Amino acid sequence: MDEEMNEKMDMSELTIQEAVAFFKHSGASVHDGYDTLVEIVGKDKLREGIPNHDYFHALYLTDFMFRRAKSSLRILAGQSVNDFLEVLKNSFNAAVDRIVRNNGTVQIILLGNQLSPNLMAKKGQYGDRCAIELAQTAGGKPIKHFIVCDDDCRDEGLHDALNDNTPATAVKATVYFGNKTKSEFFSEKFENYWDSIHPEKTA
Repeated sequence: MDEEMNEKMDMSELTIQEAVAFFKHSGASVHDGYDTLVEIVGKDKLREGIPNHDYFHALYLTDFMFRRAKSSLRILAGQSVNDFLEVLKNSFNAAVDRIVRNNGTVQIILLGNQLSPNLMAKKGQYGDRCAIELAQTAGGKPIKHFIVCDDDCRDEGLHDALNDNTPATAVKATVYFGNKTKSEFFSEKFENYWDSIHPEKTA
């Protein structure tokens, strides 16, 4: 199994299911720390934005974002984010707990019709302090998804609906670490979407 996966890694032919398995198999080596990422990429490049080429990179970089989050977490994503967050359950839950403990903001808009058991549990645990809403775009029009954690953010490209057999390279994004300008831009964008769901609060 490892040889087959390594061969596919070289040829960039992983499916999402295989990318998840590789991420889980990598274990502690994936979590060497943000300092290691700085050494590899450089802090200036992290601020400028680094490419997220596939689902494995998406998991890897978002995990770093969650581990660094202290005061805010905002997610706008589709139905498949349930599965994505399930893989990152430990770091996601720890981020939510830490942010709530710090009296920060946790808001999630899921463009779909169902929350995962874990998202339902966090919403039930914290109520309005972990605000999660189901929504739909007008006419089902696709929109870009993004995640903002403090001054880190992930700007994802448009893609078709995902499943286990989707090529891992279908998921691409640019991820920014320590970029206050970008994070403020996406936070404001999120608030506009949030206000459209709750017009009575902006009247």
